[in-house]
Amino acid sequence: MSQPQQPDIYDEIDAEVKKQGKFIKMQSGEKLTLQFVTEPRAEKIHLVDKEYHDEKSGKTTKSKRVQYAVIDPKNPSEEKTLELALRFSGQLNALLKKGLKLIEIQRQGVGTSTNYVFVPL
Repeated sequence: MSQPQQPDIYDEIDAEVKKQGKFIKMQSGEKLTLQFVTEPRAEKIHLVDKEYHDEKSGKTTKSKRVQYAVIDPKNPSEEKTLELALRFSGQLNALLKKGLKLIEIQRQGVGTSTNYVFVPL
């Protein structure tokens, strides 16, 4: 006789961590639908410098990132930040310039082989 399916405590903890964090974090293969907040532009989209330390090589590198203010339609009361490498911003910015603000994002890959697919809804 099987027991009734109970929510996995690890999934429950992961969901709570995502709710409480300021930044949107995506795993490979994950899809999210986000509403981009673009007004006032100066406050909602930022170009930032980030430093990364490579444990293997011991080197520190700098790169530019873009931070976007977003709202998860499933939790519209809370604004969060989606941070992307500069190389992904062109495709996303083209959609935002057209006034398309509700966008499905899918992350593919990990590390330096990460890619994102942006689909306007």
